Amino acid sequence: MLGGANSVAFRRQCGALIKMHKPSVMVLLETKMKKHTKITSDLGYDSFI
Repeated sequence: MLGGANSVAFRRQCGALIKMHKPSVMVLLETKMKKHTKITSDLGYDSFI
């Protein structure tokens, strides 16, 4: 278990998947996260909805 999108383990695993598959769109459903701008930029994306 990775422990949510704010965890270091999640960001490491997600970053590896992004690097490997190079998706242009990614959907994260994280209901307990207060601020989404940091994870957006940390994962290499420039915007979120």
